[in-house]
Amino acid sequence: MLAIEIDGDSHAEQVDYDNRRTLRLNQLGIEVIRYTNRDVLSNLDGVYSDLHEKIKLRYNKPPQSPTPSHSPLSGGLSKIAVELTDFSVFYNQDTVDNAAASLGNGKNKIVVEGGKIIKVTKDKDGIVTREVLTKKWTDWIDYWSVDFNFESKREIVRAKNEATGEMEDVWTGDFIFENEWQSFRTKKDRSLELKTPFHDCQPGRFKVAVKVVDIFGNDTMKIVDVSVGR
Repeated sequence: MLAIEIDGDSHAEQVDYDNRRTLRLNQLGIEVIRYTNRDVLSNLDGVYSDLHEKIKLRYNKPPQSPTPSHSPLSGGLSKIAVELTDFSVFYNQDTVDNAAASLGNGKNKIVVEGGKIIKVTKDKDGIVTREVLTKKWTDWIDYWSVDFNFESKREIVRAKNEATGEMEDVWTGDFIFENEWQSFRTKKDRSLELKTPFHDCQPGRFKVAVKVVDIFGNDTMKIVDVSVGR
């Protein structure tokens, strides 16, 4: 029940997020020991020595029991859940009329028209039938996921500073989507969970990102402003 974390330069950009995560790990009975990249790269012997001492101390004390999230020791965490209630598709791929005109007898084709997936079939006698495959909005969804605190982790890239010629970390202006919960279809199980379990969060204002991938692999993301009180 021990986590050892090596913090890179991005740690300075997400201290609040890391502190919340450490608090939650502590509630689960997991102790977190942190070192920086610089410590590991320039003073590895010192890291080993410090870690050795901390582990010896752990042997001399009982393990920490998990703390229920509703306990007063949980730091006043609130809970939120996300429910997916609708999904719409607006693009078109071919039309039913074009498909019917181009099909040979005994053939079929899938088209997307007016936000619906339609199977167009021409039988051996040239009679055309149309079958709508997306009868419910959930039929469109292959996968969806949630980042409960979307702006907690900045997207950092290495770039050359034109003034100094040195490589440095630069924020792109975007944030990294962290897949904290997901529901997806498999060949054996085509069902989807449409509501997430309740998720611990600190009171305050933050953004929740919901990402949906449709059955054609197209990716859609919606960002929701959330305000949580104590």
